[in-house]
Amino acid sequence: MGINKSKKPIWIWTKILIVALGITFINYLFLGGKMKENNTVHFFSGVEIQCETEEQKEVIVQVLRDLLTLEEEELRKQEYPDSFRKGNKIEARQVIYHHFVPDEVGKRLDVDFYKEVAIKEVRTLVINLLQKLEED
Repeated sequence: MGINKSKKPIWIWTKILIVALGITFINYLFLGGKMKENNTVHFFSGVEIQCETEEQKEVIVQVLRDLLTLEEEELRKQEYPDSFRKGNKIEARQVIYHHFVPDEVGKRLDVDFYKEVAIKEVRTLVINLLQKLEED
């Protein structure tokens, strides 16, 4: 009896270890060996907004408000005046690229941008940017 009791816990721990290693391996395969980085949080962290006219500022404020209030599909369809090519319309992501300067070269918005704007960290950064613009 004493022998069976000692083997049983070892067998259970072996199964747990095998399952844990399997899960880790599957995560490694699907995530490329690392957790997916949220490029939207990374982009908005330390970003500087540049605008020359009151009209540009109004468009930027509208984009930031829309990021906070519109659903993903609505946001994808939303168009804004292009301050560089009068009469043209552009999407939110393009407004951001025109007027938001990241603090590091190479920071880009990912294809998941419209999904990632709903994440709490992104929303906090957008709220802070909006407050800065409204103070000026």
